[in-house]
Amino acid sequence: MENTYSSKQLFVKLSYLHWLLERKMWSSSRRYGVVAQAAKGQGRVLALLKRMPEVSTAELAYLLDMRQQSLNELLIKLEKSGYIARERSEEDKRVLLVKITEKGKAVKQEESDYSSVFESLTPEEQNRFGDYLVRVIADLEKRLNAEDERLPRRMGRDWSDFTEEEFSRMMDERGQMRHRR
Repeated sequence: MENTYSSKQLFVKLSYLHWLLERKMWSSSRRYGVVAQAAKGQGRVLALLKRMPEVSTAELAYLLDMRQQSLNELLIKLEKSGYIARERSEEDKRVLLVKITEKGKAVKQEESDYSSVFESLTPEEQNRFGDYLVRVIADLEKRLNAEDERLPRRMGRDWSDFTEEEFSRMMDERGQMRHRR
């Protein structure tokens, strides 16, 4: 006999799953340090800077979908630890550039092992679960896009496969959004 779940029960279960996934990610941060986790905080900034060694703070805030003030707090910590350097742009002194240092480049960031999270599901169940998530996410994005064109598609991004082309496309989108306002 199959279970029947209400929307509220599903939401509660997904919320609890999210909490467990966050806990799993933070456990590795305790073991390897805050910059080792490429999906969170300082580690997320470093992971992006490893792909884009020099970027303005405004572009970085946009790509990470963070408020400038929140980003600056992380940058201060990273700079004090010697992982990054910040300097004014030669072309436009109003622009502050963030550059990864050799120490920052040398940080080994843990590759998350996601396989163990879903090992209780067969490959077929994993595919079905993935399909369900894609549908729910697409529906929510569609509804939220109607309200907010700044939907954070970059949120939680694994920056290890980030390309120059994606960066350019995102910055073009950013420019288009600025012109619409």
